Amino acid sequence: MRMQGQEIALVGIMASLIVASGYVPIIPIFGTGYTISLGSVLIMVVAILLGPVLGTLTVLVGSFAGMILTGQGIQLLFFIPATIGALTAALLAWGRAREAIAIMALAILIWYSSPLGLELWYYPYLHIATLLAVIVTRPFIKPQGHREFKYGYPLIALFCMAGVLCDHLLGSTIAMFPPFELPSEAYRFILFIYPIERALICVVAATVAFPVIRALRSSSLPILGCNEDAVPDPP
Repeated sequence: MRMQGQEIALVGIMASLIVASGYVPIIPIFGTGYTISLGSVLIMVVAILLGPVLGTLTVLVGSFAGMILTGQGIQLLFFIPATIGALTAALLAWGRAREAIAIMALAILIWYSSPLGLELWYYPYLHIATLLAVIVTRPFIKPQGHREFKYGYPLIALFCMAGVLCDHLLGSTIAMFPPFELPSEAYRFILFIYPIERALICVVAATVAFPVIRALRSSSLPILGCNEDAVPDPP
């Protein structure tokens, strides 16, 4: 893919916003001592707006730079789950459900292949439920052409939830290993707390993304529902 000047500028601006929003804590992660920043919300919004290529690239740059600049130290590795979660949401929003379903299923498989996966077999219950919801709604997930954005708020929220939970499960898997080494008790403690945290991120992200997309429908920017040429058809 050869990026145009407008696309490069858009990636730079959005990545800068992700970095800046990383300084704004909004939701504590109970049992870990860490906090979810506003950046987690903006990541989903950017991914859905810009799509699987530009959106994922923007999140990769923004989340990596943000973790360095905010002094996250050993948490630096978590830019990887954030990027994969963004890709998942973007694929769904841009009508490529098959690839998104594959990523979600792979994240669950990786969990069950981890050291605590079988012991905590019930931990990804919400992730599995969301995967099933995506599979059920797949007939409604179609590529969006020029000014043809028709997704309602519930589907946008589902796309955000899929991305957020993919990020969460991969991050939870990484946290089992050094230097984090979270014990199984930590996962049990947040078993019924993490759905509330992730739902809050999804609600805020969908509430921002939905009106922004509608407002930009007549724009020439490479944004969902605005530029037919930027929306690839699924294979």
